[in-house]
Amino acid sequence: MRCIRFVLKFLLVLCVVASCSTSQKAERSVKVPKGEPLWLYSAQEFCEGRFICASAEGDSKSESDARALKSLAGIFEMQVKGEFKFSKHSFSGEEQTQMEEYVEDNISKKIDLVLKGAEIKERFTKNGLNFSLAALDKEKTRKLLMTEVRDIDSKLKHFYGLKNKLYIKKLNLLYNERMLLNEKLIVVDKSGIPAPISFKEINDLKFTSGGGSKLKFVVGSDVPESLLEKLSEVLTEVGYKLTKEDEDFAITVSFKEKEEFLNVEGFKKFRFEMTMKASNKAGKEVGTYQVSIVSNGRNKKDAFLKIRKKFISRVEGNIDKLNLQ
Repeated sequence: MRCIRFVLKFLLVLCVVASCSTSQKAERSVKVPKGEPLWLYSAQEFCEGRFICASAEGDSKSESDARALKSLAGIFEMQVKGEFKFSKHSFSGEEQTQMEEYVEDNISKKIDLVLKGAEIKERFTKNGLNFSLAALDKEKTRKLLMTEVRDIDSKLKHFYGLKNKLYIKKLNLLYNERMLLNEKLIVVDKSGIPAPISFKEINDLKFTSGGGSKLKFVVGSDVPESLLEKLSEVLTEVGYKLTKEDEDFAITVSFKEKEEFLNVEGFKKFRFEMTMKASNKAGKEVGTYQVSIVSNGRNKKDAFLKIRKKFISRVEGNIDKLNLQ
């Protein structure tokens, strides 16, 4: 039994499927014992370029299924071919570690979404052992990853186009996230997608005149805690250290909500409004941005949670209107 386990473990290799030429097929051809599936000995030949496959064994079907799915996930494990790239002299060692963890966490969440499409394609039992073949549709996976990469590319071009060193941290985060995600794309599409912005171009933003480092952050008592936390993250991501001391610039944040008429039983309608005002050290207002969104819910909290992400997204894309330069 131990001998059989060893041989089968050796043969059940985790394989990423590629299109097969005639000569490759000849090399992959194996003799399959009568009554046994080809994938047990050559998952790559069985999948024929349509899937990303991985197989595993177990003492039960559930165990072999779980191991096969885990092996499939292993193809997309966090393996950085090169080091993370960060603009020199822009971040402390602690900041870089936090940024790496942030990027890796984002990638893991995106890969988890990709792996939701995985399924057990085949099962087989031999000599009391269970074998499972897990697979991801290659074309669907490619399209999903390409969509994610292009979404990051759109953000890269937007923030780089602002030509402001205020956004160096945000661009560093996006660039590294894109680098890792493109590596995952290369697993299913060897060419990947060339980056629209080079790291050198991002790094050169250090020498522009715009942007700052410290920002006095003044928050009204009505600002929801959940919104305040996300707002702080956005400002920190784009390169600011928030303080309560007097700095060259300050941002004052206020928030209010108002219930509006809604003729639907069991639901209420609210208008949520947040105003951000920027001022210089002399107290002169230099910029302002306001977000106003209407939402329905069973109560005020429920209605607000539905649009919190939209609030943050709008702020993130319009920070330049605060004229913090």
